[in-house]
Amino acid sequence: MIRFTQRTFQVTMIIFVISSMLIVIPNIPNSYAHASVTKSDPSDRQSLANQPTKVDVYFNDPIDIRYSQLKVLNSSGMEIQQKDLHYIDNDEHTLSVSLPSGLKDGIYTVTTKVLDQTDGHVTKNAYVFAIGQPVPQNFATPTSSNYQETSIPETIVRFPVLVGQVLVVGASFATLWLWKPISRISWLGNVLDETRKKIDRSMVKLVVIGSILVVTSGFAMISVQAYSINAGILDAVSTKFGSTWIIRMIASVALLALSYTIYHKIKKSNSITSKGHVLGLFGIGLLVLATTSLISHGAATGKILPLILDFIHNIVASLWIGGIFYIAFIFMPNLKQAIDEDISIPTLTILIPRFSIIAISILGAIVITGPFLLYFLESNLALTLGSSYGKILIVKLSLAAIMISLGAYNNMIIHKQAFNATSLLITKNNAVISEKTNHVKSIISKFSKSTKIESLVGMALIASVAVLVDSGLPSSEFQNQLQLIQQSNIFALATTDNLVTGHEFTETKFVENGGRIVLTIIPFSTGNNDFKISFLDSNKNPIDMKSVQLKLTQVDRGIGPNTIDAQQVSTGVFSANTVFGFPGHWSLRAEGVQNKENSLNLVASYDDLLVKPKLDSLVVNIKEFKTPGNNSLPFYPVYDNSRNVVWVGDSLIKSGRIFEFDLNTTK
Repeated sequence: MIRFTQRTFQVTMIIFVISSMLIVIPNIPNSYAHASVTKSDPSDRQSLANQPTKVDVYFNDPIDIRYSQLKVLNSSGMEIQQKDLHYIDNDEHTLSVSLPSGLKDGIYTVTTKVLDQTDGHVTKNAYVFAIGQPVPQNFATPTSSNYQETSIPETIVRFPVLVGQVLVVGASFATLWLWKPISRISWLGNVLDETRKKIDRSMVKLVVIGSILVVTSGFAMISVQAYSINAGILDAVSTKFGSTWIIRMIASVALLALSYTIYHKIKKSNSITSKGHVLGLFGIGLLVLATTSLISHGAATGKILPLILDFIHNIVASLWIGGIFYIAFIFMPNLKQAIDEDISIPTLTILIPRFSIIAISILGAIVITGPFLLYFLESNLALTLGSSYGKILIVKLSLAAIMISLGAYNNMIIHKQAFNATSLLITKNNAVISEKTNHVKSIISKFSKSTKIESLVGMALIASVAVLVDSGLPSSEFQNQLQLIQQSNIFALATTDNLVTGHEFTETKFVENGGRIVLTIIPFSTGNNDFKISFLDSNKNPIDMKSVQLKLTQVDRGIGPNTIDAQQVSTGVFSANTVFGFPGHWSLRAEGVQNKENSLNLVASYDDLLVKPKLDSLVVNIKEFKTPGNNSLPFYPVYDNSRNVVWVGDSLIKSGRIFEFDLNTTK
């Protein structure tokens, strides 16, 4: 029979973790965000004079063509595409389908349903284009009804996974971290020996429960994945997402086996969990966390830094929430039952500042990694705030703020009371001790309740994370609009619905609280133009505005800004008529004053407006003149507008003469 010493076990666990990492890291895909459309040809709401021969759609992530669809529907809802769905030049970020010849003029709808190769999400999208006619401005694009913000089944199965890994990582680390200073005080360690054994058994039992959650939710995840692609379990496992899932399940099963073995060992021997065993649980828990980062938004850019930031963010959040859960439901109940207040209160004075050290470090890490990770995921703050992703993120941050407040209460109030009570307990005044006994019990009770509330808020925060992980990034929510703009030139979200060049220009800018300013210019060419400015809230209802000013600048010639006061047409809608005097690049700034008191002005800038002359206003008049029978040649002609003559050179070498050709007399 082979017996493993603690040293052998530690070496075995280190080898297991490192070898698992070596398997995971080379298989990290380039991107793990939900697949969203980045470009299409024809583009959204484009009007074509002639029918296209194919439809090409480009995505930000690689697509599994086996479980993806690209359909083109006519105005009657009939599919018209050929049955030749394929990648463009074997690029797995693309889909293409051919169209038959002889398509009639009208409006056509393109729908996509694709499986992201890496994160396993199925996303849908739809847009329209027109042949031989413009798409009406009020035509309802089907995108809003087809865009999937979250998948309820996927969110439900992800929540237990997140809870399980938080319990495993947080509880194992808390065991290593919190007991270290207590064990250094020999008398306190001896007194708490039996209590420590009970706490360790409860801790390992909690890790077993967490491991079960991770394993069972893992099977649920692959089942939901198979359902979403209308395929079997083996088909879902054969995808690239399935490859990551296999690694995750191997680590999860190993975690469950180890925790179950440790539990039976310490229960049978009635001993404290060894440091090597706890390190083993912590190490495999980190490996499970690593696979979570591999299928999160953190790797959406395809760069290693966002992936690392996401992993660090997951670790520190697990240490925080899992540690609080350990204190509230493992440490404190056993501490209160096993010993009297003479020991529990001094233990509390050690426990609270000890956990506060790691809590402050965690908050520092979150403050650093959180904003940087958000920047990598979506650098456009206005776009984030205007999206469903941003609203869920605000909920998450609000719950985190509540946890921070409760932690501050424990550290500043409860710890101070516990320290004062400890000072009184070591006195020899029995009367004073008797008076403070009830106060001591109150301190323990308040701390126990506070940590339980904080841990439950932490569970709610994990639920918000489950929704956040399953939701698409802001760019995917507004994917059709973002196809039509150059994001690098715009600070706020802008969606250009310029359907037919030279006839109408429409652009939307998102402002505070999800509001938007819609600018329409007709005919968007040199000469007189009608400007319409609409102010809408997040629900697309008109905002009551008091006044609106437009500031127009000709960028190429540095003319302006010219200020125009717009006239109110209806609630939230203003109009103005002014002139684009020159073709070229213009910029426009719209600023609206709200009727509501103490409300900020709503401002939007529309840069790089390329104004072109009307084609029907161009006049071409060509008149031919014969060259006179002399030595003049039309080399380097110079036109004299004041006399309506053309000067040309003399072909005779070194003559130094020029000839005047009068366009009026043709001589």
